[in-house]
Amino acid sequence: MFHTALKQRRVRWTRAGAFVLGAAVVAGTGLVVPPSALAEQVGPTTVEAGDTVVGELVQAWPEYQEPADAAEHAEEGPLSWIETATGGAVRVSTEDIEEVVSAEVGATVAVTVGDEVVDQAVEQGLDPAREVVEATVVTTAPLATPPPVSAAGTVTNAVTVVMVVPQGTAADRRTLSDVVSAVDGPVAAFWSEQSNGAATIKVTASRDLRSTPTTASCADPQGLWDEAARMVGWTAGPGKHLLVHLPEGAGSCPYGLAEVGSSPTAGGRLYVREVATSLLAHELGHNMGLGHSSELQCDGATETDSCQVTAYNDWYDVMGISWDEVGTLNAPQAARLGFLPAEETVALAASGATVTRTLVPVSAGSGTRTLRLTDAEGAVYWLEYRQASGRDAWLASATANWPGVQAGVTMRRSAGGRDTSLLLDATPSRRAQWSVDRATALVRGVPVPISGGDFTITVTSVTPSGATVEVATRTHPVTVRWNELGGAGGALGARTSALTCGLVARGCSQHFVGGSIYWSPGTGARTVTGVVRDRWAAGGSERGLGYPVSDTFCGLVGGGCFQWFQGGSLYSATAGGSAHVVFGAIRDRWGASGWEVGALGYPVADEHGTRGGSVQRFQRGAVYWSPATGARVVLNGSVQARWRASGAYKGALGYPVSDTFCGLVGGGCFQWFQGGSLYSATAGGSAHVVFGAIRDRWGASGWEVGALGYPVADEHGTRGGSVQRFQRGAVYWSPATGARVVLNGSVQARWRASGAYKGALGYPVSDTFCGLVGGGCFQWFQGGSLYSATAGGSAHVVFGAIRDRWGASGWEVGALGYPVADEQSVRGGSVQRFQRGRITWTPSRGAVVVLG
Repeated sequence: MFHTALKQRRVRWTRAGAFVLGAAVVAGTGLVVPPSALAEQVGPTTVEAGDTVVGELVQAWPEYQEPADAAEHAEEGPLSWIETATGGAVRVSTEDIEEVVSAEVGATVAVTVGDEVVDQAVEQGLDPAREVVEATVVTTAPLATPPPVSAAGTVTNAVTVVMVVPQGTAADRRTLSDVVSAVDGPVAAFWSEQSNGAATIKVTASRDLRSTPTTASCADPQGLWDEAARMVGWTAGPGKHLLVHLPEGAGSCPYGLAEVGSSPTAGGRLYVREVATSLLAHELGHNMGLGHSSELQCDGATETDSCQVTAYNDWYDVMGISWDEVGTLNAPQAARLGFLPAEETVALAASGATVTRTLVPVSAGSGTRTLRLTDAEGAVYWLEYRQASGRDAWLASATANWPGVQAGVTMRRSAGGRDTSLLLDATPSRRAQWSVDRATALVRGVPVPISGGDFTITVTSVTPSGATVEVATRTHPVTVRWNELGGAGGALGARTSALTCGLVARGCSQHFVGGSIYWSPGTGARTVTGVVRDRWAAGGSERGLGYPVSDTFCGLVGGGCFQWFQGGSLYSATAGGSAHVVFGAIRDRWGASGWEVGALGYPVADEHGTRGGSVQRFQRGAVYWSPATGARVVLNGSVQARWRASGAYKGALGYPVSDTFCGLVGGGCFQWFQGGSLYSATAGGSAHVVFGAIRDRWGASGWEVGALGYPVADEHGTRGGSVQRFQRGAVYWSPATGARVVLNGSVQARWRASGAYKGALGYPVSDTFCGLVGGGCFQWFQGGSLYSATAGGSAHVVFGAIRDRWGASGWEVGALGYPVADEQSVRGGSVQRFQRGRITWTPSRGAVVVLG
């Protein structure tokens, strides 16, 4: 058997069209329903893969009657249904619905379903779920409208009891009177007592419909509820409960199932297979808005990281395991419902003096019944004294208290979700003994720290009428830090606000005349002052940059200030100037450049987005970032000016791929970009673009320290190619020849005199080379070669068959030496003179060397 609480965070007061009413409801305890209505049956909605279902999203947690079974299935998630307006329901995969759409329970959704999913719930007798292929929110979950305040003695929780027999089961011997008596008797008395009369539960209508089995089976819990409601004309509303009783022998049905409402008078649906007070009171507790009372069990400690929640394991409480006894509703559950009078609670914070209080038994009707402790992170703990008196008298009976539940001062922690109260073990055992450990009360004289030491609890005395408890609190880290700084007479001055906890990530803060202190578990207590605090606050404080991870510090170069936060840093150039955010890759690059004492100086603006990246400006430059290039420094100066003139990151050069660097030979600067490089011969001189094959050839020649020196102009197009001029020459490029160096000198002069690339020689096919024998120079071109005997001497053209013959004779180191004139035409051929002879050419004889 398993027990299920169906969780609805918001309850719909109206369910238009959810139930078809066949006749008017007659006042009193009887309901008149025509036989035709009984014949109209409500069952599970039949769907096929690809169908779209529109309805309300409801969820249910599969839980188990036995704690061991609950622990075994603790990791299983809730069950989900789409409940349609016609009363049917389609179970869908919870994992799928949460992944596909963000919707509150109670929202109306449109879900396209896929194939059936066989999960753990199928083994418990439920219909298979369906895959969720697509889902959208039609309407969000409506907020519950609180019911009107009722006069004293007015029924606040009206219960309609319906006894049914699901198909495939048989009726038991229990009567309608048995169920009504159980609700109107001990269950109503329990809730009236625990609420100080605020909750008045009464059966206002009842019907035994077991003569005709329902169409819906236990495989369809929603269908059972809807069919029962349809047969008796029940509709949902504030303070209205539909209690469906199933036969005790219906083993395929849940032991109990109930909607979890949003308030004590929210109303709701539930069904049970027994009429035990503990079970009925428990399920009505879910309708009122309570989760379970479970136990937090830790391995040899009260609270550590090695803990687990053991479902239902608070044997004291009605919202724990349902067994023979029904103890007093515990403090966190009573407080959740608003049933705990303020005068019966003493509230303590994590920062304060040691306090000693005497608790009366929690079953008493007056006096200090509980201590409420709120730690630095906003978690709430409760202390109460469980003594064998009143509703807890069973604690003294060996027969009644067969599990061995311990009397004494107990500790609990408020929680959310499935388990709204967690019992803490003051005398924890090792993991192997958890299943049999019922001793959870504090031992007199033994201090027990909780909340990481924010509180230390010691029971100093115990009598039947009360238990005296000492609560020692640890001074909050914010207060400790303030005291370290000199308190009211120190740097921050006097307090201007109280300590505030419960901030994002469980943080706390306090404000002072001269600034603030913020604390979180991960960052410690840090001061935030001046313009840094102002800028941080403008950006959302701890919800923006996160908590500070350093104190505000002023005294940087020029009187600047800075502070680091979880999500970035704030820097201002002066104590009274504007502070700017620096974070991520740009902060890292700025830091690598020397922070505020480096080349960039202080930030003068926040980072902002660019096309494909981002930029942040500093006093003496900027840092640009893109995914492809990372963060790079661009310093103010000629390089930056030229880049910006070319369109910056939007232009042909794109984003920088290196930082600006000055300090080259002669004081020059350079920077590389995605589409090329910029070089300037001096820090203040003009910068020129170098890119592609010409940049590569210039680099191969030694960059700015090579033969060419710095560029003196940008590359520009030529007929069939391009050229870029440098201090001591140029680089020419064409598709056929590639990039070639032409140095200033006689070779360059002669080539230009011949028409350069437009002349007979065409583009160079080698670089200018000087250093031949005797200091000569040469360069080859498409249409011939140029040679000079000395670096400053005249250069002469050598080409064709004569060049080939001269080369065969040993070039300039051969018998002929260097050319001393260009080739000349003669009758019948041509001739070219060299230092030690000549070469003649005729068509009949070819090229012939003549020495002397």
